Amino acid sequence: MILRWFSASQQRDRGINSVISDNGSGFRPVPEGRSFGVCDRGTSPFEFWSVLFIAAALISLFPPIGIAAGSEDLLSSSVCDISVAFDLASNIIIAEANYSYALTVTNSGPDDAAGVRVTSTLDVPEGVIVSSAVSRGSYDRRTGVWTLGDLPSGSVERLNFEVSVAPSVPSGMTISYAAQVTGDWIDPVPENNKDVFAATITTDAEVVATVNCPPPDGWGDDRTQYTVEISNNGPSNARNVWFRDLLPPAIWLQRAGYRVEASGNNEGEWIGFLDLGDLAPRETKTIFIYADKIPVNFRSVPGVTITVSWMDTVDPACNSVVSSCDVHRSSF
Repeated sequence: MILRWFSASQQRDRGINSVISDNGSGFRPVPEGRSFGVCDRGTSPFEFWSVLFIAAALISLFPPIGIAAGSEDLLSSSVCDISVAFDLASNIIIAEANYSYALTVTNSGPDDAAGVRVTSTLDVPEGVIVSSAVSRGSYDRRTGVWTLGDLPSGSVERLNFEVSVAPSVPSGMTISYAAQVTGDWIDPVPENNKDVFAATITTDAEVVATVNCPPPDGWGDDRTQYTVEISNNGPSNARNVWFRDLLPPAIWLQRAGYRVEASGNNEGEWIGFLDLGDLAPRETKTIFIYADKIPVNFRSVPGVTITVSWMDTVDPACNSVVSSCDVHRSSF
């Protein structure tokens, strides 16, 4: 059986080779009734490997349509919709308050993501303290890099921030933060790979004032005519606090001066106006106005009225308060 197959194979090869011209002029006419194919011409091993080498070189230089260079990376990468977003209740921050906000990273799938990393830039003014904690990975506050590593499909991770703003931070300062997520995946929605937010710091101060006049028997020999007590209930600094008095025509003062608190030192000539500068939360200042009163014939005269003003940005129209007291003297 084997010898019969080998003999038939030899006869087939002789039949194919017989079509080759003996004089090297090419192919002889194919006998009638036979077909001629690529196998009807003999191929040497050298020709065979040369063709394979040329074909491989052409494929490497000119990839077939639909297979781009570097396609092995694309074919091996996962497809993930990774998004970042800031979660904060308000972009208005009042000085002398604590606020919380978070940066969330979400993998909406369909695949798991590898090498997830968030780069960020945080800018805060002086007087603002920021602390942070992550639900996954590690966060370097100095570089702003949050390294998450692998992120399974459907997972949500948070970078939480606690912000403390000193009461002295001026209004109009801003806290800004920009973040972008990167990693080893193909993202069908790259537009949500980054997010930014900016919060504006404002101030709010509640100032109260009380003016006190001497009792009928006077306040002794210290020449005090009235006192003004000004307090800031906060929460922020009251800026540019000043007050002025409005004395009735029946009260004339001479050699008038003032002192803050009960220092006993004359701090300046009283001209009916005093600039106190900034007043911190829960700070109170008491100003003593003293002078010689020119005698008049009235036993009771209208009171002393003062107006205190300050600056904040929450309600500028209400940044003043008025207080008054009645002057009652048995004799001048």
